[in-house]
Amino acid sequence: MALYARRALGLSLVCLGALFAVAPLPAASAAEFGIAPGGFTVQMLNAEGEPEHRAGAHPDRVLIDFALETEETGTSVKDLAIDLPAGFLGDSNALTACPRQAHEEGEECPPESQEGIVSFGNAGESQPLYVLEAEPGEPTGFTSKTGLAIPFELELRPDDYGTTLIAENLEGGVPSSAHIELWGVPAHHQVDSSAAAAPLLTTPSVCGPLEFGLRIRSREESAEWLSEIAEAGPLTGCQELPFSPRLSMHLSNPVADSPTGLAMTLSVPQEDGELASAQLRDVSMEMPPGITVSPGAAAGLALCTSAQLDLDSTDPATCPAASQVGTVELDAAILPEPIIGSIYLGEPAGSERLRLFVVAIKSGLTVKFVSGMQPDSSGLMRTTLRDLPQVGIDKISLNLSGGSTALLATPLGCGPITGSGHFVPYGDGPAVDSASTTAIASVLPGLPCPGSLPFAPRLSVAASSHRAGHASSFTTILHRRAGEALPKRLSFTMPAGLSTALGAVGTCPDSLAASGDCPPASRVGSVRAEAGSGSSGAVLNGAIYRAGPYKRAPFSMVMAFGGTIGPFTFSNAVRSSVRVDGGSGRATIATDLPGTMEGLSLRFREIAISLDRAGLVRNPTSCRPHSLDAVFESQEGTSASFSSPYPVTGCRRLRFAPRWRAKLLRRGPLRKHDSVGLRLSTKFRRGDASMSSMLLTLPPALKLGFGGLAEICSRADARRNLCPSGSKIGVAQALSPLLDEPMQGSVYVVQPSGNGEPDTWIALTGGGMTISVKGESIADHGRAITRMSGLADVPLSSLTLRLGGPGEDLLSFDTSPCRHGMPRRLGTEILARAQNGARREVRLNIPTGARCGG
Repeated sequence: MALYARRALGLSLVCLGALFAVAPLPAASAAEFGIAPGGFTVQMLNAEGEPEHRAGAHPDRVLIDFALETEETGTSVKDLAIDLPAGFLGDSNALTACPRQAHEEGEECPPESQEGIVSFGNAGESQPLYVLEAEPGEPTGFTSKTGLAIPFELELRPDDYGTTLIAENLEGGVPSSAHIELWGVPAHHQVDSSAAAAPLLTTPSVCGPLEFGLRIRSREESAEWLSEIAEAGPLTGCQELPFSPRLSMHLSNPVADSPTGLAMTLSVPQEDGELASAQLRDVSMEMPPGITVSPGAAAGLALCTSAQLDLDSTDPATCPAASQVGTVELDAAILPEPIIGSIYLGEPAGSERLRLFVVAIKSGLTVKFVSGMQPDSSGLMRTTLRDLPQVGIDKISLNLSGGSTALLATPLGCGPITGSGHFVPYGDGPAVDSASTTAIASVLPGLPCPGSLPFAPRLSVAASSHRAGHASSFTTILHRRAGEALPKRLSFTMPAGLSTALGAVGTCPDSLAASGDCPPASRVGSVRAEAGSGSSGAVLNGAIYRAGPYKRAPFSMVMAFGGTIGPFTFSNAVRSSVRVDGGSGRATIATDLPGTMEGLSLRFREIAISLDRAGLVRNPTSCRPHSLDAVFESQEGTSASFSSPYPVTGCRRLRFAPRWRAKLLRRGPLRKHDSVGLRLSTKFRRGDASMSSMLLTLPPALKLGFGGLAEICSRADARRNLCPSGSKIGVAQALSPLLDEPMQGSVYVVQPSGNGEPDTWIALTGGGMTISVKGESIADHGRAITRMSGLADVPLSSLTLRLGGPGEDLLSFDTSPCRHGMPRRLGTEILARAQNGARREVRLNIPTGARCGG
């Protein structure tokens, strides 16, 4: 904090500057200009005439004596100053000023305006010292019966906020000695006065010796200041001083989840007894829980720079008008009346994102200080004032403006809220806590107060196209009403068949994912969020990137929020896990939402997540009912579930024309009862409907048997893709345009759900995706039939299965490979169905490669 003055603020102190400029010079007593040895003394006396050592006391009299050596030195005093200790106060309201016009017309000043007596020289006559009414815009004057009219200045030192009385450019006739007597309670000494007994002077509330300083400078060119220190005290009892500060907080708009102004008033009541209250040194104010800074308020703001504040200067600050966020009022013992100024939003410094610059100027007094306003780890907003000046602060009011663009917003819920202040006095006395409570009304009609926050957000879904099998963008939008709980966690499960080609997109490295500074090749979409309270919200735009495994999920997304709101630049990255259900093919995106950004609370009103990269999203190829399913969790722990329909059209227009090839796998010439394998390859056309099931009927010559298996996979293990190797009967491979690498897997024999032949399941994994295909095997008129059903609506380029093989006992050739001297023809029937209901039936001839004849 910086505090400066060039005006008469402490009436009992200011008079001294004028006194040093009157009376003729006595005879010279030394040849060297300076302060006489032992020539500067200060005494503080109580009513009994004994030294006053009590901190916070009102001395009955303060006696200041000085003697200078000026005769026969060839020079005289040009500048003279007395430095009073920091915290040594004068109360400007303790005296009634002498009417200037009446005094100038020759009338005597009333006794109520006398603050002490003064005499000059060894035999000087004591004169009464009066305070004189100031002219508009001018300092308070001082006079006596003979008049004291030499101008003076009063300064408050910026280093310790003590008072310095300075008389500059004196013309001559400065006395070589003076005795000044100031009255601590003038009414106790005034004669025929009707004034109430109000203390004028108060000793500091810090214990230890008091140092008064006398400084003089001669008229010689480049003359340096000469100084002398006089000690008084030491002061004692500072820890026992009364100290009962109070905090009062008032909201201009006490309605939940709304912009509001906030008036914080810190008052330090003064005691009426012999000792004054301890002076306020530090105060930390904790705003009521839920009070937050709204990012929307920053949209129209500017920042005041440190250079524009110019903290260490008495010049007015040059902060832009758009940076003003409130007003300040300061009242102190040394002020004749409160001063009012402005509060500006200051530029960030280090870890302090929000700073308040307080500036007040009146009648030559300049007050400047900086206060931080930061949330702690629990989100409570705190503002702190440290090392306040020892000027007898009675009240400080910090008033942050209200209105639709107010810097602050009220809590989400209604009911009573309490703010607190922690006050620390000068003098190491005990700190004091004070609280202030106010009531918040609900913004939602009929909501009990206090009560739990409702959580009923709305969900909407949008797509650029709903045509089956076609590329589309996909957008989900969360809407939250004012007064509802804030979302903390979102989980979206995409409609079945809505495919996302994440595997074909570049990956944002983990080293960049935390900051959101991902390469463009990994971009998959965009995010838009609106945050704030009331009618003015802040819009945050960002991008969504594909990243690698996260929280045991094969994929993840990085939502990188960012942008400029008014004078602030924000950035925040949120990582989301992406899982694909192997059975349904549905992708689930789960993310935790940030509660704050750059220290500012984010009250999301709307969040739109769009997957809009060209070719990323492909619509389902089935027109049966689809939905986007979502679960939202609030910061209070409540949850809400949603299901939004996602219509798909034009499924019948999709064609379905896969092609198959089959090959018998053998070792050497084929013979009856040989163990063989079968490879079945399926090719799918781009743009066709996806396959939902396939029925494979083996030739009668091929017998399927599971008797040679070491073990059968349990259904529980099969669901988790944990089948043992002993249950494996084949391998599978699939290619998808969604992935840049093939999916590999195995075919297992799985325990049936009831009695009958075991099932055959396929588990394919690759590129972060897992596809599970359930199948069953039956025998019909001596032919083995394998049915695969429930395939996910995922686009495939090819699917290759290999069952059994030479030396394995799964498939055996049960007849002669030759017939009538020619290789036997093996016929296989395939019936496939598409997701849109289309079917394709083919008969394949499997060449045996048998050597027949000759």
